[in-house]
Amino acid sequence: MCLGQDEWEEFFLQTKLLSDEKLIELDLQFQATSSDTIDAQLHTIVKLEMRERAPQREAQIIQLEKCLKLIKPKENLLRQVIKAVKKISGFLYAHNAYKKFKKDHPEEEEIYYLLADQE
Repeated sequence: MCLGQDEWEEFFLQTKLLSDEKLIELDLQFQATSSDTIDAQLHTIVKLEMRERAPQREAQIIQLEKCLKLIKPKENLLRQVIKAVKKISGFLYAHNAYKKFKKDHPEEEEIYYLLADQE
């Protein structure tokens, strides 16, 4: 038993109105429970609609990937700036602590001895 032309066209028009999620659900349902030729024909209609929508989904995926690429460098740049500020502030703190230590403890005279090699 097969679908008539009117039934086929009606189901085809109904699948055009479905969301992508519903089409995927129908596809999975037909894959799991396809038992006769009518189910196979309905499944074919669902697959046709999914193939027609594939370029749109690919374009959306490419657009989302572009957005992610734009966001990622900004995020990395912000992290690098924060890291640089922390390093500079750590260096300044350490340098100021060294200056304070030098002020509190005046340098003692350092004596260096030269040892001559004895032959």
